[in-house]
Amino acid sequence: MTDEDAFAVLVGRGVGVVVGRDGEPSQATYALEDPDEVRTRLAGAIDR
Repeated sequence: MTDEDAFAVLVGRGVGVVVGRDGEPSQATYALEDPDEVRTRLAGAIDR
């Protein structure tokens, strides 16, 4: 089992977030560039 298997199961049921795939195709709902972008997005969500 891989992360892509989990992302496939989540389609229509939840949210998958892939980090650092450099533009490779993914079934994840969102793709973030690196851990710094994860921190920035999470901090923005908390501030809302």
